[in-house]
Amino acid sequence: MYIPSSRSFGKSQILFRDYTNRKEVELLLLELLDDVCFRLRMHQVVAQTIHLSIGYSKQTGGGFSRQKKWDELRV
Repeated sequence: MYIPSSRSFGKSQILFRDYTNRKEVELLLLELLDDVCFRLRMHQVVAQTIHLSIGYSKQTGGGFSRQKKWDELRV
């Protein structure tokens, strides 16, 4: 049986319209984060690295991706 060396928990969603309102974007991100955090708690694991990737239409730039380890994050 294959056992991966590291586990990954993520969530993605395809949106059917463009979101330009900051509050709506924040709400969408919080909903995705809430789902991932719920699954982390269910598996009783703690995240070491946070990775955020956002893609959007090529006309507005195409998107971006960033990753940080907990010890690199400022609170």
